[in-house]
Amino acid sequence: MTFSKTFSNKSFGKEILTMALAVTLIFGACSNKDSESKKDSGDPGAMSDMMATGELDPIAPDASLGWTKASEAGMSWEIPSSWVVGPKMPMRAGTYFASATDGDAEPAECRVNFFGAGQGGAVDENIMRWAGQMELEGQEGKSPTPIVKRTEISGIPVAIIELNGVYLSKTRPMAKEFTRKPGFTMLAAIVTAPEGTIFYKMTGPCKTIDANRENFRRMIGSISSGS
Repeated sequence: MTFSKTFSNKSFGKEILTMALAVTLIFGACSNKDSESKKDSGDPGAMSDMMATGELDPIAPDASLGWTKASEAGMSWEIPSSWVVGPKMPMRAGTYFASATDGDAEPAECRVNFFGAGQGGAVDENIMRWAGQMELEGQEGKSPTPIVKRTEISGIPVAIIELNGVYLSKTRPMAKEFTRKPGFTMLAAIVTAPEGTIFYKMTGPCKTIDANRENFRRMIGSISSGS
């Protein structure tokens, strides 16, 4: 850069200050863009309480409802009375079905899994695994961003998750084949209990899940230690 002989020290100072501010703004914008990119990348570290709206908050149990109890790994929870209890299955602490509503083609299913002490993997790994079981509507191969609510119930760490889009339904966990089911919602919870992690995963058509959202939240809210 060439300056004229008449360029004053005062003007030079203003020029340097202006250039410094411009550089700061440019680098600041890059930094913000990088932060937003990380937020949208699906990085588990960026998921804590992301987009939590309160519709995932657990609801305290209500004894007047007369719900029955189930238990596993030193923990118990209450089963909504309107849900049908399915048959016992390996590695499942329970299977429940909520009837289809508002013209939905099928009911919602809630699976409760317990794989043993120290088994099942880390919380964020499971959240991303579940995200991989869903696709954004009209965007094949692209998973939705999980909505995650982290809290404690009876002193036990709990992560409550919601995913919406196309559910990639498999007849068995390790199967390669799957059926795409559009317009689905997944509500899930990971309970890090002292005797091992318990996984709750409810999937079904959006309207049916919405009709049972309060039941799911109350079921998670009823979790306590002991049988």
